[in-house]
Amino acid sequence: MEERLQKIMAKAGLGSRRACEEFIIASRVRVNGQLVAGIQMSDEGEDYHVMIPVSVLRDGLAQFTFMTNAPPIAATPQLDNYAIGDTGVISPVDISATGAGFDAGRFGEIWVAGKNRIESKRGYHLVAVNPRTGAVERVGLFDTFANANESTRLAQFVEALPPGEIVAGVAIDEVSSSLQPSAINGLNSIGVEGDLRFQFRAGHAFIGVKGALPGQALERMEGRLPANVAVGKNVASSRAAFALMRIEMEGNQ
Repeated sequence: MEERLQKIMAKAGLGSRRACEEFIIASRVRVNGQLVAGIQMSDEGEDYHVMIPVSVLRDGLAQFTFMTNAPPIAATPQLDNYAIGDTGVISPVDISATGAGFDAGRFGEIWVAGKNRIESKRGYHLVAVNPRTGAVERVGLFDTFANANESTRLAQFVEALPPGEIVAGVAIDEVSSSLQPSAINGLNSIGVEGDLRFQFRAGHAFIGVKGALPGQALERMEGRLPANVAVGKNVASSRAAFALMRIEMEGNQ
């Protein structure tokens, strides 16, 4: 689906649609190193036009450079938030967790201090983080799709953690088929409330703390989209991008 450039920029939080439009119009174009003109927008706001003198063109490939001297768009600053849900704990490092179910791509990541700590394999993944130093202390994978005993292993993993330990987790692909109450109880003990036993092929992402109450963790469950949560800088968040669909050259005799 094609969208107007100013609309894409506004959705990304770069400013109002009008401010983004003015930013585009203030841009300039160089052709083969020579400044030729500004960008003009059609009345419908869908097409952008540039008048290029024949004198700046050359045989073969021509180089077009798009640039702007416009001031930056005034956008509301976003401050990084290191609070872990309602647990009352502040993370010492950036943590981002993304878990995609079967219909959302079957992949997952848990980034801690700028490094992905897991392989993208089916199951529940847990990463234990020291709440003072931010060091990763334990990593576990539990395939609760294939084997009911994996729920016991997950519960034992959580039980062995010290109180206050930060735990980031994701569910990848499908985890509900053999998921047992023991695993749900273990996740409850780090503040996770979601129960994927009744969420076939869903993705799950959370950041909790050992000893928190159910519902206090930072948590998200999704079916057809990847589930993503983060504290600090979210390296896995959606990004805005655009492409020029086509460039049409028209000449006057």
